[in-house]
Order: sequence, then C-alpha cells, then structure tokens
Amino acid sequence: MCDICKREPIKGLRFKCEVCFDFDLCLDCADKTYDKHLKTHPLLTHCRTVSSQVEPRQIRVVRELGAGAFGKVFEAVYQEKHKVACKVIEAKRERPGNVLELMRMALNEDQFSKLKKSYMRELDGYKQIKGVNILRMIGHCTVDIPNGKRFMLLTEFMERGSLADVIEKSPELSLHKRLDLATGVACGMARIHQVGFIHRDIRPDNILVSHQYVPKIGDMGIARVYEENINQTLTGCLPYMPPEFYTGMYSKKL
Repeated sequence: MCDICKREPIKGLRFKCEVCFDFDLCLDCADKTYDKHLKTHPLLTHCRTVSSQVEPRQIRVVRELGAGAFGKVFEAVYQEKHKVACKVIEAKRERPGNVLELMRMALNEDQFSKLKKSYMRELDGYKQIKGVNILRMIGHCTVDIPNGKRFMLLTEFMERGSLADVIEKSPELSLHKRLDLATGVACGMARIHQVGFIHRDIRPDNILVSHQYVPKIGDMGIARVYEENINQTLTGCLPYMPPEFYTGMYSKKL
C-alpha cells in the first residue's frame, strides 16, 4: 500500500525509502515528493515485472579488471552504450576416459556445483538487497560452453575500482573523505543486515568506489540469510575474521 495516497495494491513501479524501510510510495506520490522527509532520504525503485535477464550478444568485453576465487571481472559495454562491470564465472565438467579420470571428474563435478551455487547465491543477493551503498546489478545471463556453463553478471561500473585500489593509489586522501567512505560501508552493512542477510566477505577488495568516492558493497558470492542460534559455516576471508568466527556461533556483529 502507498503510505501517502493509501492506494492498494501499488501497480507498476514501487518506490521504497532507503532509510525508512517500511515506507512505500506509488509513482504519482514519488513524483510529487510533498512528504517532507523525501527530500533528504533516498528512494529505491522496485518493479517485479522487469526481468534482469540479458542477451549475451549485447555484452562486449573491453579489458580484464581483476580475478578472484570464483571468476574474473571485466570492463564491458552493454548495448553499445552502457559501461558496466562484467563478472564471468566458467564452470566446466570433464569427460572421463578411464577410472582415474572418472574419480577426477567427481571432484570436478563438485567444483562445478560450487561455482554454480556461488553464482546463484550472488544473483539472489543482488536481487534482494538494494541500497545506496550496495553495488547495483544491471543484468545476468548464462552461456553454454564446451563441457560446461559460462555465468555472466553485469553490475554498474565503479570508476575508482576497489577500496584497496583507492587506499593504494590515494594515500593523501583527506580525513573527511576517509570518514565518508567508512560510514558509507557501515550503512551498506546495516542495509544487508536489515533485510536479514550477512555478507561474510567484507574487505577492501569487495568495496567498490565511484568517481564521487561513494563506496558500494559488492561480491555477494558467499552472502547468506542469517539465522540466529544456528551454527554458521566457517566461510569467509580468514585474515579479516575475529576469533569468535572459529566458534561457529556468532552474530551479525562479526
């Protein structure tokens, strides 16, 4: 229901306040913005009728930006006009020729499943978690390749790269900008927790920074729904984890 005109249900585009999580608006009321707090609180757009599936032929890869545990990230152009970041995960199966290769294939199949699961989890994370300090997903697609699949995930392009890049290339960064970056990351984490998720991989490499030094949390590959009082799997980047991580029982504060 629209919280201003009380129209129910909202049809078409639905606008949601980034700060007041349960405040919803229809298109007409979002345009009028006569409610006082809308001038200072950003709005998020939701539309269930819009598909994020894209055509592979609409993606043109320009150059490699980096590589991680699950795939590579490229600068790309979408529809010949939008500069985007394209994460590519290639999952391949091997064809057995003998018993040893059959055993190796079983291990390879496990790796295939892990890569596919990581991609699906990241896709689900971007679809469910939206915010000013969350990297925006533009689209995704799956391409058949020999003996496997190529998963492609398009996100907005962040001109300054990762926070790790900013720290390395801009040691003279002002205290004001450093505080802005820190509070932006904290706001992004609060948003993730607000919708019931934990990220589990918050580190400088996974914080992307725009030209205006706005930080956005990316890489949802190991994000998951947080369940209280249940043992958590020991998944995360170990150098950034505190001692309580190894107990398996921890809260979102970790």
